[in-house]
Amino acid sequence: MPADSSPTRGTPASSTPTRQKPSRSLVIGIVMAIVVAVVIVIAVVVASLGSAASSSGSAPDANSQGVDAGGTPLPVDGAGAPSVAGPTTDPRDPAQPVEQAPVPLDSPAAVADGLSVSISEITSVDGVASGVGEIGGPSLKFTVTATNSGTAAVSLQTAVVDLSYGASQTPSNELVSASIPLPAEVGAGQAVTGSYVFVVPAEERDAVRITLDYRAGSPVAVFEGAAPR
Repeated sequence: MPADSSPTRGTPASSTPTRQKPSRSLVIGIVMAIVVAVVIVIAVVVASLGSAASSSGSAPDANSQGVDAGGTPLPVDGAGAPSVAGPTTDPRDPAQPVEQAPVPLDSPAAVADGLSVSISEITSVDGVASGVGEIGGPSLKFTVTATNSGTAAVSLQTAVVDLSYGASQTPSNELVSASIPLPAEVGAGQAVTGSYVFVVPAEERDAVRITLDYRAGSPVAVFEGAAPR
């Protein structure tokens, strides 16, 4: 009887190999490696930032060390701390106006070669305010005369007239709307006038000071005296 070549019942005809899953220990090792790498990166970044901050904060300031940028020792104050001098104003600055010695209100003053100015016709008036922002009141009105004895016309475009009064020399407010300023120039051998009104309390007129700044760089003419009440 021939042998039975059919597969034995219950036994599979062929077997397929099965894929093995990673072990639990391998997974844990991979995770720990990733965590360690992240920690190392964070540590490097933090160390770099700390080093930069330390280097920027450690540079000594010249003034805090008591020397200037060139290494010259700075003066110290009363507490022994270095002091740094601030900017100073040079009293010899040519931009600062220089005043002439005061003259009486009725005397002329020379402000340039061939050019003199004088004050006249000082009267007490009731100043009327007509301009924006002006405040009227008891005022002084006076005439300024500019006389040119030279051979060429002189510009008066930048001439400025001011008045102060009282023991503290309070600056007065000009009533521009009531004033007629000097013209733009005075011709050779000519004289021109301007009329000015300044508010001055009657009780403060014992010490009146009128100045005329002809132009930058020229001495300021100063007139002082008592004015009518």
